Amino acid sequence: MLLKYWIFAFILASNCYSVLSVAGVYKWVDEHGNVHFTDKKPENQQARTVELKSSLNSYYNSSLPIINASSNTTVGNNKTPNRLPKLLHQQIIMYSTTWCTYCKKAKAYFKQNGLSFSERDIEKSKQAEKEYQSYGGGGVPLILVGNKKGTRKLSGFSVARFNAAYK
Repeated sequence: MLLKYWIFAFILASNCYSVLSVAGVYKWVDEHGNVHFTDKKPENQQARTVELKSSLNSYYNSSLPIINASSNTTVGNNKTPNRLPKLLHQQIIMYSTTWCTYCKKAKAYFKQNGLSFSERDIEKSKQAEKEYQSYGGGGVPLILVGNKKGTRKLSGFSVARFNAAYK
C-alpha cells in the first residue's frame, strides 16, 4: 500500500512539474499605462511572452562589482556589461519599473538627499530596456553611479552600498 502511495505521489509531482515548466507568462500594458502579467495570452491586447530567469532577485547580492571606466569591464561575479556610459562624477542613472519597491526607496533617498538622477523605466521604454539588458540587468533597480574612480554598477538598492559607490 505504501508503494502505491509513493508511485501516485511521484506521478502527480512529475505531471505538475511538466505543466509548470511549459506555462508561458505574458506581459501587456493597458490603455492607462498599467503593466499586467498573466499566464494566459489576452485576446484583445497586444502581449509579448516574458522569458523567466531563475535568478530574478538581485537584492541580496552583497558584492559591489567595480567597473573599470577605461575598459568598461566588471570586476567581480556579475556579467560583463557591454560598453557602459562614461558617467560624470556623482552622475546617477537608475533603470527601474513602476512596481519595484526598491526602485521607489532609491528614488525617495535620492530626492531626500538632493541628488539629481536620471530614471529610465525599462517597461515603458524599449531603448531603456535594451540598455538595461546590455549592462547585464537581471533585477531592478540597476543603478549606474559615476564617482572619482569611474563608473560603478549597483544591482538592487541599499543606502550603505549606494553611499560606498557614490564617493
